[in-house]
Amino acid sequence: VPLVSIQSGACLKSPSLNHRLRMIGCDGSCRCNHSPPKTMEKLIVISDLGCVRVFKVNPPSDDPRVKPHLTEVFGSPAEIRTPMLHQVVTDQAGRFTQSGSADRLTGMSYGEEHQLQEELEIQAIRRVVAKIGELVGGVEPCPPWMLIAPSTILLRLREMLPRVLQDALCRTESADLTGFPIAALERRLLGADHQVGI
Repeated sequence: VPLVSIQSGACLKSPSLNHRLRMIGCDGSCRCNHSPPKTMEKLIVISDLGCVRVFKVNPPSDDPRVKPHLTEVFGSPAEIRTPMLHQVVTDQAGRFTQSGSADRLTGMSYGEEHQLQEELEIQAIRRVVAKIGELVGGVEPCPPWMLIAPSTILLRLREMLPRVLQDALCRTESADLTGFPIAALERRLLGADHQVGI
């Protein structure tokens, strides 16, 4: 059980907090005042540009045999189909060839190619955001949640989330974990360095 910080004020009386205070020697009647643990996520979203996975965080119960664990929600994993740069160029170049203007895309400059790649990535992130909204935002009110995505898209993905999802987002982590099995995710996310929301 992690220690909770000591601040001024009265000890809070929630059962879960009192249990934690007793574990560190506080019976709840003292005036030392311990702050409650911060709100933790009840859902974990793991995403890249091609896949979205959503897990419910199941906290431990009074039964010591029941440990924190993850359950993948209905509809997860969700595949995100986004055309790659070479597919777009090949398709458009083929269409221009029929009209005799293949040079317009087969001979793209670096700047034009970079701009097209940027547009494709934005489209892909919008698809990811929409899928996250379907799997997470469909619950009212939106539960606290965590977002894990590669560092190359994490910031932009967070910025493009609708306000209701941004407000409920507890924290983010940059990592590419979409291919990890549940057991490996539980070891990484629910281990000693991670606290489960209750």
